[in-house]
Amino acid sequence: MSETAKRAFLAGTGWETARIAPLAGDASARAYDRLHLGKRSAILMILPEGSAAELAAFCRIADHLSGLGLAAPALLKRDPEARFLLLEDLGEGLFPLVRDPEPTQLYAEAAAVLQHLHRAPPPGGLVRYDSAAMAGACDLAWQWYRPALTPGPGDFDGFRALFRDHLAPLDDTPPVLLLRDYHAENLVWRGTGEGLSRVGLLDFQDALLGDPAYDLASLLLDARHDVDTAMAEALIDSFAAQRKDDPATFRRAFALMGLQRNLRLLGIFTRLALRDGKPRYLAFLPRVWRHVETCLARLDAPDLTQAIRTDLPAPDAATILRLQDKCA
Repeated sequence: MSETAKRAFLAGTGWETARIAPLAGDASARAYDRLHLGKRSAILMILPEGSAAELAAFCRIADHLSGLGLAAPALLKRDPEARFLLLEDLGEGLFPLVRDPEPTQLYAEAAAVLQHLHRAPPPGGLVRYDSAAMAGACDLAWQWYRPALTPGPGDFDGFRALFRDHLAPLDDTPPVLLLRDYHAENLVWRGTGEGLSRVGLLDFQDALLGDPAYDLASLLLDARHDVDTAMAEALIDSFAAQRKDDPATFRRAFALMGLQRNLRLLGIFTRLALRDGKPRYLAFLPRVWRHVETCLARLDAPDLTQAIRTDLPAPDAATILRLQDKCA
């Protein structure tokens, strides 16, 4: 997107003369700039063509989160036709960069945000991420990861039916708002605020309705960063206790959500590398696979374990090298 188009969008906002500096991109097709004007800053989100629905979804969820007293970025100017969104800058304190407070407090605060979010009625018009949708979404591992490494299509149809059976009991749980990518690199520690507003929230335009364990699994089974095991275990127990859920039932839901998410990430990260020219995501595959193994161990489900291990090879060092060669 040209600077001329950006300046035209910024007309009348007070940011017309700001210095524009690109920010590192994420896994999406979106791009971001940070605007600097004296000691002030703002964020310009740039979306690809045909993203009016995505932009509208971001604005709707941002309004909902702000209405709950949570720290979504304020919307300074929105224009679906221009494919730009001018946002409050929540700062540069992404969780992985924060040294004070300690991770225990950071993650406890992030979990508390989810508890607060789940106590409120979700906004209308969102799709339910139910057992059928969740099982079907794992096809990315079979569409991208497996074909890059192993001849033959594998048996995704069999796995999908099997996994849906394991997920189906969770369809009876009252759904909550899922932010979907609730992990350290989408959380900003603001520090100077009060209460839950100290946790800035990013990247929530793909929100759905689903199981309360999903975003907690996203947070604690982070594909990009190691999370202390003892801290994670304590937060899972605390989360279940605050919800007044049976601990064993909640832990099973957590493992199912973690398994589903990380199977998808096997495919997503492989696709980012092979199709989109972002091979850096291959470095996360071993950690993603460890999460898959951890969740399978929690579930003690031999049928799921056999189906996954039969079709999906482990991403060891040799496997990563093979995938890197395909990127070239």
